Amino acid sequence: MQVEETYQDFDTTKVVSTSKELPCSLQASLEKIAQKEGYLKYKILSRSISTEGGNYMAKLYEVDIKGKTPIGEKETNIFIKHSIPEFNLADVSEIYCRELFFYNEVSKVFTGLEDEAKIPVDERYRSAKSYYESNSEAIILQNLAKDGFTTVFRMDVMPLRFAELSIQQLAKFHTLSLVMERKRPEFFAKKIKNLKQIMQFEEKNLDFCKRMFDTSVAILETETKKKLNDNYSQLLEKYKKYISGDGTKFKCLCHGDYRMNNILMKMKV
Repeated sequence: MQVEETYQDFDTTKVVSTSKELPCSLQASLEKIAQKEGYLKYKILSRSISTEGGNYMAKLYEVDIKGKTPIGEKETNIFIKHSIPEFNLADVSEIYCRELFFYNEVSKVFTGLEDEAKIPVDERYRSAKSYYESNSEAIILQNLAKDGFTTVFRMDVMPLRFAELSIQQLAKFHTLSLVMERKRPEFFAKKIKNLKQIMQFEEKNLDFCKRMFDTSVAILETETKKKLNDNYSQLLEKYKKYISGDGTKFKCLCHGDYRMNNILMKMKV
């Protein structure tokens, strides 16, 4: 998701590690992309990006394809999320397939609905271009950092204006999913209605959830911390029902990982 911001008081320093050879599977995907983009001769430059603890399911890369096409020089800028299979709380390949489903199918339905409603371009839901060479191990996207978009460091306090714009984008995402159910009932019934949440609450994962909970409440005042600890079991059950949609009157598509450092923004001078 992307939001635009006019403030300039964000720390958006990107930490880039030394260049590393991309996995063979990614090299093959990039070769296919280069062919489709019309390159005659080209070189591929890659950089691995440190997330400073902000991502636990993927290794991140920036890739630039530079070379000649029949109409002149060209550069294609790509961002890649390559899976880390050791993540146990959910099936990573299923998570990636779900995300690709949005980019390859749902986003196109959203665009069609916005076209029908004649929504102005600057008021539409925003998402990055994806490449069909993506798969269950790697999601390959347009690198919007080259267009001036960036992220906020996850440990910073979220600015109010950033929060407002982020919620606006999320509201558009939810709204379009509700409209899709009514305007594209066949697609919804076939592709959306029977989707299940993919978080796994097995015993080892429940231990992981408890550790995250303990870390989160550790900084709170004693009385508040005790109240939350006393109600942990009930809170966990409510969360399970929430992500499965049990007992809710309205159901819509949910982002699933809507965190500050997962939201792209563009600062205007």
